[in-house]
Amino acid sequence: MFFLRGSIFLAITDTRMSLENIANELGIAYTILTEKDEKIIGGRIAKSNRWIYEKKFTQDNFADTLNDFATMFIGKEEIINRFKYTYEEIEIVLQVRSDFGQMGIELKDEFMQKIAKLGLDISIDILSFGLVKE
Repeated sequence: MFFLRGSIFLAITDTRMSLENIANELGIAYTILTEKDEKIIGGRIAKSNRWIYEKKFTQDNFADTLNDFATMFIGKEEIINRFKYTYEEIEIVLQVRSDFGQMGIELKDEFMQKIAKLGLDISIDILSFGLVKE
């Protein structure tokens, strides 16, 4: 049982985008690719194309994983900025899951400074299973 686990990802969504163009311009291969009208989780159908670069973490490597993620985008700020005007949506999402009802996370200054240069909002999704640690 892990107290903390999850992932951080950059997601780019568009109904008309060139998926190859994103990987070529960023120099980063996707980890998840969903195409419009593709069957996805729960039997639903994807309404848009979605390109995702994701890094998973646990409580043991949380800060290092986030810093590594942010470091991948150093020098790519202009590309990300252009993507904001090219594609329908570009976002960074931090998904945190815990086996316990109460938890805390700390976002290190180094990570925050690197991510801030991208000019993107960060969405933080927290899922807690509510168990009590005795």
